[in-house]
Amino acid sequence: MNRVTLQGKKILVTRQTRQAQSVIQKLQQSGAEVYHAPLIKFKKVYTAEQRGKIENLVKNYDWLFFTSENGVRFFMDAFKEFGPAISTIKNLNIAAVGKKTTKALHSFGLTVNFQPTTFNGQSFVEEFIENYGTNSKVAILCGKKSRKEIPYLLTEASIIFDKIVLYDTITNKEIKSYLNTKVPLLKLDAAMFTSPSTVEAFTQLLDESTCKRLKQILWCVAIGTTTADVLEELGFKNISFPDEFTTEAMIELMDKNFCRNGAETN
Repeated sequence: MNRVTLQGKKILVTRQTRQAQSVIQKLQQSGAEVYHAPLIKFKKVYTAEQRGKIENLVKNYDWLFFTSENGVRFFMDAFKEFGPAISTIKNLNIAAVGKKTTKALHSFGLTVNFQPTTFNGQSFVEEFIENYGTNSKVAILCGKKSRKEIPYLLTEASIIFDKIVLYDTITNKEIKSYLNTKVPLLKLDAAMFTSPSTVEAFTQLLDESTCKRLKQILWCVAIGTTTADVLEELGFKNISFPDEFTTEAMIELMDKNFCRNGAETN
């Protein structure tokens, strides 16, 4: 699709390199001037205890909960390394928080049995309970910095679960120089934030004066309500997020905004 309304718009993409490529390509195809600052990196952190839980998934759990594409990728890496045969996972039910997570699971030949209509933690748990009740044993495959909402709601509903931490999100300090020399000069039209971690890293890596200024003028496009809440908590004033929590919907939101306004955002 050729979105001429993005022609010449300066957009900052903050996603990790591996996941940013498709977003960058779509923005460039629609005429945007894209700047990429990968603010975070991921590393595996599973312990002997986590390994034991993965080895005994089929015996101990009824459902696997995946809350991100990264959770899928690190789980499959761990499972291939020391799990039983991949076919055994097909004896378990699988839940995914959204379309991208579902797509990642499908790419490994896995069937997704449940996906909420709205891609956030509260809807995930509420709709799961509506459909499947509270008697299942659940394994949440996630990162160290994953949000606490799903575990909290499962606890409130008295659902038995284990949180299996597979990876950690770390700030990419190597990008600090680029961020502080390039970004202040760009007069950005928008910055895309796809997780709370990207927002937190952005504020940590920017010089204080630059960060203070951008909080007042930068149009921050968040992937969803959770990321938008963190932006607001940290003092950003101009925040938007799409109805559907995907990068495609973020691009569509920017397209509609620029088309409607017909002028620069800042």
